[in-house]
Amino acid sequence: MRRGIRACVGLVVVLMAVGLLPGNPAAADAPNMVSGNGITAGAWRWITSRTLEVDITTAKVVANAVHGPHRVRITLPNNYFQSGSTRFPVLYLLHGGAGGNSAQWTTGGGAVEGITNGRPIITVMPDGGKVGWHTNWVDQSQGAQAWRDFHVDQLIPWIDANLRTIASKSGRAIAGLSMGGFGAIRYAQDRPDLFIYAGSF
Repeated sequence: MRRGIRACVGLVVVLMAVGLLPGNPAAADAPNMVSGNGITAGAWRWITSRTLEVDITTAKVVANAVHGPHRVRITLPNNYFQSGSTRFPVLYLLHGGAGGNSAQWTTGGGAVEGITNGRPIITVMPDGGKVGWHTNWVDQSQGAQAWRDFHVDQLIPWIDANLRTIASKSGRAIAGLSMGGFGAIRYAQDRPDLFIYAGSF
């Protein structure tokens, strides 16, 4: 099962890398992840030499809807800081439910750094909540859980504003595992203008 997931994610990475286009000068470089688009960026830390983690808050999602602090993990291409003004495609990877969080693709067997090693792609792994199901909850009486609005309307433009991305459909893919697989297909179906590839595992 894990080998199949790695192979499928690897295929998406290769497809995205093949479509790499040169871009305009950078608006911002990591790790200068600044607040914007409804996201407040807090502390950040390097997890490895290529993967950083940013603490965030948003009015779209109540803090206790996630396992631990609300965070986004980002794995950069090996040559991100040496590549001048080059812009990179982005793969959004959504985690599964039942204890999953933004770290799942780097610590739970996803091996994102190995899959993307040497590939010109940025990988973004947001939190999807304990059981967020990538939708805007109808009943928000226990606190905000507007996951669709957070991921689509806030996270994507925030990433595009902070990193040297190809900020168009041609440079954006989405995939996920279990609950995240549902979310990836749902988002791609609802917003075909945003994603050129989608995968569900």
